[in-house]
Amino acid sequence: MSPHRTGPLAYWHSGGTVESRLGPITRTRAQQLLQFYADEVLAGFDRGDPAAVIFCARTSIDLAEAVLVADAWRAAADGPKFARYTKLRRYG
Repeated sequence: MSPHRTGPLAYWHSGGTVESRLGPITRTRAQQLLQFYADEVLAGFDRGDPAAVIFCARTSIDLAEAVLVADAWRAAADGPKFARYTKLRRYG
């Protein structure tokens, strides 16, 4: 793995999904990858490898942002259904 990112993001969101260069990944897999990158950040500090720390930190931030925005997108997509249901239950 190169310590310098080149080209497009490794992880991004598309609608309600998290995408990687190899295609969509599940939320569970995204969480596993976030844990991996966090561990690598700490290992990079222990090794005195600032390039690895920066690369893994930036990648984890990209991945975390993709997860959060995908979750928000799904919540917004489900929001009107939930709002209609609660309105009917409350006033219907």
